[in-house]
Amino acid sequence: MSMWRNRLRKRKTGYIGTWKAYQSVLKQGTNKEEQRRKRSKYLLIILIFLGMVYIISGSPLIGTAYYRSSGKAGAASKDKKGSAKDELRRILGARRFTNLANPYVSIKTNDRNLHVKTTIDPELQQSVLNTLNPTASRYMSVVVMNPVNGKILSMVSYDRDNRENNTCVSNRFPAASIFKIITAAAAIEKCGFNAESEISFIGRKHTLYRSQVKKAGGHNMTLRDSFAQSVNPIFGKIGVHYVGKKALEKYAQSFGFNRVINFDLPLQPSVVYMSADDPFQWAEVASGYNRDTIISPIHGAMIASAVVNQGKLVEPILVDEVWDQNGKKLYQSSPRQINQAISSYTSSVLKKLMEETIESGTCRKSFKDYETDRILSQLNIGGKTGTINSKNHDGRRFDWFVGFAEDPAGNKKIAISIAIVHEKLIGVKANQYAHEIIRSYFGSYVSKTPVKQLVKAKSSPKLSSKSHHRNISSYHHKKKKRIGG
Repeated sequence: MSMWRNRLRKRKTGYIGTWKAYQSVLKQGTNKEEQRRKRSKYLLIILIFLGMVYIISGSPLIGTAYYRSSGKAGAASKDKKGSAKDELRRILGARRFTNLANPYVSIKTNDRNLHVKTTIDPELQQSVLNTLNPTASRYMSVVVMNPVNGKILSMVSYDRDNRENNTCVSNRFPAASIFKIITAAAAIEKCGFNAESEISFIGRKHTLYRSQVKKAGGHNMTLRDSFAQSVNPIFGKIGVHYVGKKALEKYAQSFGFNRVINFDLPLQPSVVYMSADDPFQWAEVASGYNRDTIISPIHGAMIASAVVNQGKLVEPILVDEVWDQNGKKLYQSSPRQINQAISSYTSSVLKKLMEETIESGTCRKSFKDYETDRILSQLNIGGKTGTINSKNHDGRRFDWFVGFAEDPAGNKKIAISIAIVHEKLIGVKANQYAHEIIRSYFGSYVSKTPVKQLVKAKSSPKLSSKSHHRNISSYHHKKKKRIGG
């Protein structure tokens, strides 16, 4: 078993201080590692069971309260319309609304003909359907959401083996470096970090060994640059030495992990597991350097929405209205805030980090025309990428983009979540699709909007070429070392 998989044990007075003591702990690590894996497995089984109960009954067993929007963080009232969503799920049954071409759907249930109006934007939906090329992909998921009211504007899914399967509601996808958004939020809000806060690291940017998680020494890098370039050792150190286990768990839950989300369709819960006594496992979670933290594409869009919506986590909405055959309205959606995930200040700093990812980080090649393109140059665009190989090294590679785009005046904005599972041949990447979808959606809007209303804030100074991270493709031959991106 490699060194970075062994248990890092903590004393009351700090970490193991001598090499002899460390070697003694290593000999005991195998059994404890097996116990940790079993605990993680049991937690996942329990959450899957709860999700299945939720799917079958339409009601969660977990005591998750749903909240109306409130101006104050943490202040909320119990949502009395939870039962309406339960009834809606019963009406919709097993329907998954996969790749709708028309926002209006007719369904028959209990000898009644019902008419459903969804929130799908047909022009955007068709654009996404035309853009995706599934030739080299096993799964594809695209979710575009209005971050203010939670309405889903586009939801496109591809499963090579089951064309009816809606992968957008599935938690089969490891979160990878998307979880760095949660870690950064905790560092900003709990530890007082800002975009220019510096953290040191040693070794390579996209590996994570125990030696890289030591607190002192190494090359300094700002939080802004380390986020944009997805530097694993820095986020591992933040998780262990600054944020800690409890805060990571708290902010993960605030962003929607380990809880049932009240969606119109059955939505599998996103899961993160934190070991009780293994700080290196905390580093793995904080950096996204693990395959056990899982998330759905719908949830990815919700996380991006919270960043661009002043920290407010809103319920996703797909069904807008339902009428019966006599024209009687049976259901009307209403925007609802789940909770205030982070403060508006924290969200503003996160926006800067995600914008830097577009300008100089892991998205810079896909968005190389960001400052010169007629449409993109008029927008504020931010994102986070994530890449990870499958557990059994069968050639599958998970590829994420989670981000946002907005008119600087705040009149029009979207959150976007794209998850692709490539096979042996890497096809079009998630961030490349994001570029095309954002450009398509805002094309007509930018053309029709007077230039004086599209006054874009002066972008941050460009980073020097020395701080640019190497292209993702240069790491393809080092699969065992490089996981996150």
